[in-house]
Amino acid sequence: MIKYATRLPPGKPLKELDNFTIRKTVRNCPKGQLLFMNKFLSNIIKSPNDFTVPVLNYKILERNDKTKTYSYFYDMPKLGILSERERHLINCFGFLTRNELSLKEEFPKLHLFLHKIKNKYYDLHSGNILLDEEFNYRLIDLEGFIPTDW
Repeated sequence: MIKYATRLPPGKPLKELDNFTIRKTVRNCPKGQLLFMNKFLSNIIKSPNDFTVPVLNYKILERNDKTKTYSYFYDMPKLGILSERERHLINCFGFLTRNELSLKEEFPKLHLFLHKIKNKYYDLHSGNILLDEEFNYRLIDLEGFIPTDW
């Protein structure tokens, strides 16, 4: 059975819309990043994949003429939390060979997931991965796909 968090992380731009839906609002986004995310979110809605959270809805909210930045939101289903051991192994992924072996033995599905997103996702830590109802790992911070050299 999936275990859900009892509260959203403080200081994050997240809002619980109902028992099943979370909204993330991004503010002060430069135009290039907005264009990237607009295309990325559209693609996820049209063709869901097996490594990101499904996007239920998204909208560009406004342009700040003073700063020449944009705001947008996207809605996603509420997902389940990871175990402490899973969180630890994700946070150590790529650093210690011993942890890599533990990960492969204890959580083979997580091991495959991390190798699938390696070098494609630029904000990898345990706070950005949750579980769907079928116990599949999903990335929830979709801005982590924006190239770091942008």
